[in-house]
Amino acid sequence: MINSMVKKEEGNILKYLVIGFMIISLSFYLMKFNVYTGNPVVGCIDSDGSDFYTVGTVQTPAQNFSDSCLSQNGTNTFIQENICINDTSTTIINQCEYGCATDNAGNFIGKCNGNGTLIQCSETDNGLNFYTKGNVTAGSFLKIDSCNANQVFEWSCSNNRFNFSTYNCYNGCTNGSCRNVDVTFSNNWILLAGFADPNQLIQSSFVKSGNIKAIYGLLSSQQYVRLFPNPEQEVLNMINKTELKNNGFFVFTNLSGRAIYNFSEPLTAFMNRRLYQGWNFFSITKDILDIPNSNITGLRGNCNVERVFTFNSSNQVWLSVSVNESYNNFSNLNITSLAIKVTNTCNFGNVTCNNNAVCESQLGENVSNCPGDCAGPSVEDFVVQNVTGENVTRFKFNGDIVLKGTCTQRTNCTPPANSFIVYNGTDDTVAYVDPNGNLCIETGDCSGSSLTCNPSRDAFIIQNSAGNNVAYIDSIGDLCLTGVMIQNGNP
Repeated sequence: MINSMVKKEEGNILKYLVIGFMIISLSFYLMKFNVYTGNPVVGCIDSDGSDFYTVGTVQTPAQNFSDSCLSQNGTNTFIQENICINDTSTTIINQCEYGCATDNAGNFIGKCNGNGTLIQCSETDNGLNFYTKGNVTAGSFLKIDSCNANQVFEWSCSNNRFNFSTYNCYNGCTNGSCRNVDVTFSNNWILLAGFADPNQLIQSSFVKSGNIKAIYGLLSSQQYVRLFPNPEQEVLNMINKTELKNNGFFVFTNLSGRAIYNFSEPLTAFMNRRLYQGWNFFSITKDILDIPNSNITGLRGNCNVERVFTFNSSNQVWLSVSVNESYNNFSNLNITSLAIKVTNTCNFGNVTCNNNAVCESQLGENVSNCPGDCAGPSVEDFVVQNVTGENVTRFKFNGDIVLKGTCTQRTNCTPPANSFIVYNGTDDTVAYVDPNGNLCIETGDCSGSSLTCNPSRDAFIIQNSAGNNVAYIDSIGDLCLTGVMIQNGNP
């Protein structure tokens, strides 16, 4: 949730003040330095006195600013409220209890529904049910579950307020709900994507939970762990659960026939998935199948893939396959998971060509066999541009940061003109990106690498489209990245 964000335009400097936790969702977000370059704004009149339930206007000698509703990928639940502080126009982002209001034509406008008084909230699909389309209501206010590509926007009630969650669907999203996985079981072992519990089978499945006799997963230690029956809890308690998340699992059933199931855990996008040195059971997910002509070579990220196998459930044998085999061919053969052996612990992801036609992975490494269809950067990245429209910094949704320049740590970061500036609550600079893509931070070091980025202070936070923190710069100028920093790169 975005508590508050204050944007100030002074001269030709764009400032961001960190007041409370500021979260930028990465989906389709592009920051350009289209800033006011005249005299500093002085004198400020707010027509609604910071009222979230009235569409107001802030008047300044240079420009007027009207309150507006932020789409947030169609959720339309945040408003941008313009206010005056110390005779200067600033902006607050506020999450509405029941979404943005609409005008008579049905267009979203810059005020919240209601008047701030909480009313009874009810929902039709009993909480976070990503495989059933539902809605939430509070009085006359309504929100309906919807799809955004392979994500579902799931609405629920939280303390009599509307709350939304994003969930990455394994098999894609249709009409406001995730699609179930539909496969054919054999009366024997089968390697299945994401099937870790017999209760994932839905009622209409021909194969029932009672037909499932055993489920095993593969750990990074190259050992199997039993998940059903009698889970090996001592082993499971000692591992990082992300090792098994969205993996393939060996499942034994005593009945052949159609099985329909859903995922019990949200999907991790393939470009955020980690493979461990040795063998891995890798799920073939919808976000992979949606990429035209996708194969392991083109989507291996910084992984050095040694061998790939499929498991033939009919003959109970492993079959070697080419790293250039199309993922869609596997899907057509009722194959939902692969066994992939890598020589290094690594991250899967696109292999792309930069502007100089040098093939590189997401980590900026040169790799061989550059694919012919060089894909561009993700639209989910947070991009900083200079006044000429040139990309100078890219916060990637996998936790990487790509700088056109370099990163330095200084006790005092003094930004040049036309910089992207992070300020703390007392209007002191804590970090900036200059027009040449050089990053300055006042605390810590430029590696900033961490498994998680959950700040203990007020912070400028970057989230991916699943709502997970991937990076931040906090109020003392300390940088955290869940990925890596690429300097002198191509953002």
